[in-house]
Amino acid sequence: MYDNFYEPEVIINYLTLTGGGFGFSGDLKLRSYQDLIDNFSISHVTKNPARLQKEKLEWLNMMYLERNILTEKKQELIDKTRKIVLDFLKQKTNQDNVSVDANNNNEISGTDDKDCSGSKNTDLSDDFIYKALKWCIDEGRISRINQIVESDFQFLWLSPKKLDMTIIKDLNVDDVSGVIQNCVDDIEKLNDSQFKTEELSKILKTYSKDKKLKLPSLMMLLRYFLSGSKIGPGWLK
Repeated sequence: MYDNFYEPEVIINYLTLTGGGFGFSGDLKLRSYQDLIDNFSISHVTKNPARLQKEKLEWLNMMYLERNILTEKKQELIDKTRKIVLDFLKQKTNQDNVSVDANNNNEISGTDDKDCSGSKNTDLSDDFIYKALKWCIDEGRISRINQIVESDFQFLWLSPKKLDMTIIKDLNVDDVSGVIQNCVDDIEKLNDSQFKTEELSKILKTYSKDKKLKLPSLMMLLRYFLSGSKIGPGWLK
């Protein structure tokens, strides 16, 4: 279980749900070790067979992430995630020389893959990893930190090099490069205080209306150029 990134505290809590010594078998809550010690009673130990439900393990681990991304354990989660991403990049590129610059933790070197780029564009700074984790956790997208390199989230770490032109043609958008450049130009005019979902949505809706483009096609085009995938989180997310 630990190899699958279920936290030890979570595993212990999960085992208490079987009713073996605790009186809260149906209460799905992440408890501290001290709370578990205080609530143990030999009178609650039963001989009945226990049935483990894996979905409860996932929920408990999600609770752990939600709680500890805001505590002093935040750095531990960030460091674990960085190692997971580095291992993923090594595997993805079939190279062992992927490394992080020791000075700022965000310079990646040694990656070279014909379909994707995880090289110097990959941000592994504490700040970026924290934002990525927080977004995935707050949205309930992951229950274990190793899921952050699964297919739906690889766009966080890899930039597409090769795009399928047949997919782009299916979107029926003329002058694709011009559309992308215009969107980038409009977005770059925003200052930090304006760089919010509402403002981005307004810009894209106005642009699609002015250029007589279908908004869903424009959104899918932008997602595809950013992530290399037609499906996944909404572009504004």
